[in-house]
Amino acid sequence: KEAEERVERVRKQDLKIEVLSERGRPLTNVSVSIEQLRHSYRFGTAVVFWELMPQKESSNTLKYRSVLQSAFNACSGESDLKWANWLETREKSLNSLAWLHSYQFALRGHVLLWPSWSKAPAFLKTLEKNPASLREAIFEHMRDVVSATSPYIKEWDVINEPMFNREILDALSGYSFMTE
Repeated sequence: KEAEERVERVRKQDLKIEVLSERGRPLTNVSVSIEQLRHSYRFGTAVVFWELMPQKESSNTLKYRSVLQSAFNACSGESDLKWANWLETREKSLNSLAWLHSYQFALRGHVLLWPSWSKAPAFLKTLEKNPASLREAIFEHMRDVVSATSPYIKEWDVINEPMFNREILDALSGYSFMTE
């Protein structure tokens, strides 16, 4: 009940429509119909890029795209932009982002750093005892993915699940993240 009351109070407004003749005179007994084509509220979901842009399109691909377009106006890649996946799926991810952008989806990047060794590219663990090199590798990845996706993505989740995935953060503790 409270949510419905908030919708009435916050998300709805009265709309007054005047139907005028070509000379600007009010017309009466005119039938008017209105169809909302877009809304300003974001309805989002996680998108599987390999489903959106498979090597070979199928009826499932068309259905996936259709449902996505009919139900949502915002999205984020489910896993494709995560660092380890980005190294393998860069081109497909960029193609998927271009497709989503062409259909005016609001896009959010997920995620620049998942601070667990098990969620990072394997080479990163070799930098565990060298925080300066670890930091530079992280910044280099961030520069790469953010610049490559900048035509499409304007906001990012920077660190994922830092409460329970802290290994990389702990390896950097005591080391300044400030750039020189």
